[in-house]
Amino acid sequence: MLKFNALLSPKFFNSNINTQRLNPSLIGWVRPDNQINFQTTWAAQNYARTKVLQALNADVPFERAVILKKNRVLGEVDGGLADIDISKFEKIDLNGTTFFHGHPEFYGQALPVSLQDFLTQVGNKIKRMVAFNKDGEYSMLSEKQDKKFYDYFPGKIKDFFELSARVGISATAMEKYIKMWTKFFPAPLKDSVKKIMHASIGRELLSGTKAIADGEKLMKNKKLVERIAVLEKELIKSGSASKSIDDFWKANADRWGYKYSTNYSTLKQAPGPL
Repeated sequence: MLKFNALLSPKFFNSNINTQRLNPSLIGWVRPDNQINFQTTWAAQNYARTKVLQALNADVPFERAVILKKNRVLGEVDGGLADIDISKFEKIDLNGTTFFHGHPEFYGQALPVSLQDFLTQVGNKIKRMVAFNKDGEYSMLSEKQDKKFYDYFPGKIKDFFELSARVGISATAMEKYIKMWTKFFPAPLKDSVKKIMHASIGRELLSGTKAIADGEKLMKNKKLVERIAVLEKELIKSGSASKSIDDFWKANADRWGYKYSTNYSTLKQAPGPL
């Protein structure tokens, strides 16, 4: 027997509800594998967006991720204030999915899709990576459906070329992003910021490199880390961080085979780089 899950609230069996006015397309049903089916893709996306916004507007905001494929919710998981453990989705094939998640505010600002979001998207072949702010505005990277030259090769050769391309895109994106971000810092700090970013972002991508080892040592320097954190706080508060990340995707996403779009209202007033 299937369990039913109302879209917005568990008040489905409330006797005060006029069942004649219920919209059946907004009702999801839970499958035996705990995935949720909806009649339409729109209803599944509306459910996912609602769950993400509930987390962002909680008394203590946190990130929640919901994975979708067409009209089916494949899974959801709660994270912390600034991250989500993607390994909790290890039993879900993320290829071709839409990844809805929230970006809580820091110092009054919610940042657009991050480099970490993009690396997760590229590495797992996620079709759309969507980050919401607490007002329900979105920032999104969508994989374009351009035909690649390696699509014409046999299976194993195609897989090799595709994997190589994804690793190359990830490495290039990380280097360009780090270069963009270090421009905000004074000369004596630039090299330290670069190495720390390699250590915090690139472990899986560039495991064992000297930059990561150096960065991990620098992260033990409490005074250095605090000085960098103060500067980052000012960048976020001013809106410069959001604007620079927005500009970064506008300049680079297309060349890597992705389309970037956003309706963050904060970006309209955000200043450019300091």
